[in-house]
Amino acid sequence: HRFSFAKGESIVTEHSYKYTLEEFHQLADGAGFAVARSWTDARRWFSVHYLRPHTNGAHHTLTPNHG
Repeated sequence: HRFSFAKGESIVTEHSYKYTLEEFHQLADGAGFAVARSWTDARRWFSVHYLRPHTNGAHHTLTPNHG
């Protein structure tokens, strides 16, 4: 693909959103996923989540795992 940009045109390269672990679990649940496991840094500023799709349309909130 080829793209053209006007001189001085802005380009959005990132959208950064901040959520608590609990807020992220709620977002995942609302999208049809359960958080199977969460990893965080010591301050809980950064996290990585392993998600699984809900089975049979059931929505469950799992307790985050730390470490």
